[in-house]
Amino acid sequence: MGAIGAPSSVSSGLPLGPEHPLPAAFEDACLVWEALLASGFAPQDISLGGDSAGGGLALSLLSELCERGTPPASAFAWSPFTDLTLSSPSFVSNAKRDHFFPVERARDLTQMILGDADPKQPQVSPLFASFPEGPPVLIQASECEVLRDDAVRMSDHLNREGVEATLSLTLGAPHVWHMFDGFFPEARQAISETAAFIVAHDPPLS
Repeated sequence: MGAIGAPSSVSSGLPLGPEHPLPAAFEDACLVWEALLASGFAPQDISLGGDSAGGGLALSLLSELCERGTPPASAFAWSPFTDLTLSSPSFVSNAKRDHFFPVERARDLTQMILGDADPKQPQVSPLFASFPEGPPVLIQASECEVLRDDAVRMSDHLNREGVEATLSLTLGAPHVWHMFDGFFPEARQAISETAAFIVAHDPPLS
């Protein structure tokens, strides 16, 4: 996103089970955050984000940071997986429309992440988390993906929590269509929207 106006970025991998059982991914995300602060960044200089399971993880980390009283300037999530109970209606209504992230893959990923753990833990399902004094959040999803209602419900939950949440749905796009930038315009449009959101909520460095 730096090429289209957003500040520089730092990315982190997502450790998955069964080799890295819960809460390994969440703990890793916390370590990355702490490393950024140790490098001299202030929380208000950072925008937190992720996609798919990483989008859910970013929102879980956001909840933790809100609870600590050190939230980032903003957060964004692309096609986020926010409810590992798999109870969003779009898992049924979009089951035959989503060929990129089918329901079976969602179930496998859930089992990989959870094992026998409670799927409603805020560390894995931010839909059940609290966001006191949370910063603005942008959520993007495709209207035809199985995770559509994870995004819709998450946005509604954030708004009920008093967070300024913006939901952006794209017609006919696959799960995390952003990765196809350069192949169809909807990808660049979504990335540009995210970059503009980050810049709009990024205070000038003093």
